[in-house]
Amino acid sequence: MATKSAASRVVIAGAGPVGMVCALALAQRGIAVTVFELEPAPVTDQRAASIHPPTLPLGLVSPKYRYHDRVACAVVAEFDLANMRDVFRFPFVLQYEQYKLTAAIAAKYATTSDFDVRFAHRVAAIAQRADGVDVEVVSAQGRERHRAAYLIGCDGGRSTVRTHAGIEFEGFTYREKFIKIATTFDFAKINRELVFRNYFSDPDEWLNLFKVRGESSGGLWRAVFPLNSRESERSALSPERIESRLQRFFPKQGRYEIAYANVYQVSQLVAKSFRKGRILLAGDISPINWCASCAASVTRVCSISTIASGVTRRWNTCRRRRSPTSACSRNAIRRCAPRSSMISEGSPKTSRARGDTCGVPHCWRAWKPRRR
Repeated sequence: MATKSAASRVVIAGAGPVGMVCALALAQRGIAVTVFELEPAPVTDQRAASIHPPTLPLGLVSPKYRYHDRVACAVVAEFDLANMRDVFRFPFVLQYEQYKLTAAIAAKYATTSDFDVRFAHRVAAIAQRADGVDVEVVSAQGRERHRAAYLIGCDGGRSTVRTHAGIEFEGFTYREKFIKIATTFDFAKINRELVFRNYFSDPDEWLNLFKVRGESSGGLWRAVFPLNSRESERSALSPERIESRLQRFFPKQGRYEIAYANVYQVSQLVAKSFRKGRILLAGDISPINWCASCAASVTRVCSISTIASGVTRRWNTCRRRRSPTSACSRNAIRRCAPRSSMISEGSPKTSRARGDTCGVPHCWRAWKPRRR
């Protein structure tokens, strides 16, 4: 099996939103990049669908959050991001599904050999050398070996890159499960107090309700409920149980039209290191965390700017020395080993203020969860 050498190229495993934003950031800095993705195309799944103010201007504009008391049938709090217009350039959340972001970046920017995105290509193995990384990829055409200066793993919680790099994944998975249900029914017709992002408190069963564009002109409403401890996934996903859940919160005549439904668990997991030699980790591959407002996605995408800046900074230093793969690249991005003092104790900004910096500007640290 021949090796396709590209010592001046970065390889990214995973073409999800983190992988594609990372590829775009590197390409805009003049660094050639190849992205390998297992799936044959951007996956039209229903995962994250909110883009927060620090990220990108796309999608369904949602400037307000509302918190509702279901029992009292009242709005108890409202957060209007327009009040933060002096802080954010875009003072609103955008309801824009992540598969659309991936597809949009690929269509608009991945049109040259220096921004090469290959779907239906699975990263099967990696081998690290002193001056680069060999990446073995499997596709319908067979096996290929690609050589790159750096490998960035953005291939999700079950990452091949992290596993082959031998980086431990520490933390825990919650026992609780949740069900996400999407319907084409417009809840705003029966509740005028709804905005695009809603949180309902209830002594027995809370609900988060968001609107997204979906694939039709009317859009979709996505409802997230907790499963009770005695409820099986099979029971929760039955048409009768889905219908009763929705009718309990929003009674109406006739059945709801369901676009999709799935049950999932959530975790608090973090890689022991975000870097091993010339292998870097980003997105769900490094920290997996969850919160009802999807703020974790902001951390994942915004951290890409740090990775791209760090690689570019060292890349340019090595280029000035006329060797993009010289020994100086050992210090391309210094390892930032997680410390026990970092567990659930604020952001990298506050850590730097304490003098806890690793010596690299804009250091991206690992945050390890603290079990309560």
